[in-house]
Amino acid sequence: MTSQQWFDASFSSRSIWWHYMVITVPRIHSRPKTAYMLIGGETNLDPVPIRDSWGEKISVKTGTVAVEVKQIPSQPITFVADPSQKSRFEDDILAWTWNTFIQSNGSDPSVLLLLPMTKASVRAMDAAQQFLREKEIPVPEKSLDNPYYQVAADIFDPYAYFDRYHNVTLCQFQGADDEFFLSDSEDYFWNDLQKATGGSYLYRIPNADHGATGVFDSLESFYFSICDQQVLPSWAWTRTINETHGQIRANVSVGDGHPAPINVTVYQAQTVTGTKRDFRAAKLDPTTGQIVVNPVKWVEMKENMEISKVGQSSIIYTYTAPMPPDGYWYGILMQATFPGPHGTALNLTTETLIIPNTFPVGPCSEEQCYGNLV
Repeated sequence: MTSQQWFDASFSSRSIWWHYMVITVPRIHSRPKTAYMLIGGETNLDPVPIRDSWGEKISVKTGTVAVEVKQIPSQPITFVADPSQKSRFEDDILAWTWNTFIQSNGSDPSVLLLLPMTKASVRAMDAAQQFLREKEIPVPEKSLDNPYYQVAADIFDPYAYFDRYHNVTLCQFQGADDEFFLSDSEDYFWNDLQKATGGSYLYRIPNADHGATGVFDSLESFYFSICDQQVLPSWAWTRTINETHGQIRANVSVGDGHPAPINVTVYQAQTVTGTKRDFRAAKLDPTTGQIVVNPVKWVEMKENMEISKVGQSSIIYTYTAPMPPDGYWYGILMQATFPGPHGTALNLTTETLIIPNTFPVGPCSEEQCYGNLV
């Protein structure tokens, strides 16, 4: 599938974006009004894909069409204005386009990589619909402190589009050890997302990195619930910190058809050093600059959980943790497992509570803000 022309040969080595797509149609197409699409990476140097195991599983189990579009972004890319003339992939492309946008004082937003990535994803939806229509398969129509970062964010950051999320049911799946998204990033948008959607869900997968290993079963369960318009769990929480302890308090409502949890547990991790508030699965070796394992381990906690009932319709789970040894941080998640449709199970978690709520460096502004890879 050819999605677009992004500038021309005077800008980069890849002005024409094309992508492999894998479309799986189940033999028993029981849910023709819903379709699943996975936006994947990989490169234009890879061989033609034969099949998509995730798509096959989702398609067969849910009775829906499954689509995977690859090479988002279309890569590798060499930029004509890049002095290094290196072949760039993934975040390396993203970083170069961000820098170009900033250096040009935000004069041309179309240089931002996330825009052609989004366009390619939309074109994949169009291509899938056209292909399936031809096959007579029905488908639904459906610089850290630089001010130009905010200009860019207003263009591609989902936060800028919260007003479009009304009555959209979302579940954010993410590894608790994700190398790119901070453990407590929800602190900056989660409450606003709840107001925008009327209620969304979160599953931070313990001991999983950016690849989100272990997500499939919960993804399948959530997707089944959306397909069949099933009642999802009522799962809410608060997090508090004082000088000696941190606490997560979760409330599960079981009235009006909301399911009761099968199990509720807590996972806790400690940072490796006292110099970085860092729960990533990988980091850079300070001596060699090579990517190495960051041995953070999320451990299931068997103690300090209190369970109480409020009438017949609510169950409250409370977990209290003392402060870690001086100079370290604890990350804490409460996880609930709920029964889902067709024998599935849905794991949901709270936001991450990090104690103490301190940082190894203070805030910065303007020229004082700079970043290093660590």
